[in-house]
Amino acid sequence: MQQRKMKMVRVKAGQMKLHEAIKDALAKKGARAGILINKLTADQKAVVWIPNELDAIALELRYLAFQIRALKNAKKATEEA
Repeated sequence: MQQRKMKMVRVKAGQMKLHEAIKDALAKKGARAGILINKLTADQKAVVWIPNELDAIALELRYLAFQIRALKNAKKATEEA
């Protein structure tokens, strides 16, 4: 059998606040993205989408995706530091 070594994650005391702030921001951005996705996928047959609304939602989702990726990278960096 192969044994796995557990990697200990250490966060310095000064980075703990930063780490928590990143986690909070990540949760907020993820929640907002979830709301927009649910709005688009809602089963409403009577909804007529205006192209400007769809463009605005797509733009916001794209922006959130970039922010979420950056926050995930920052979270990973604070864990590895």
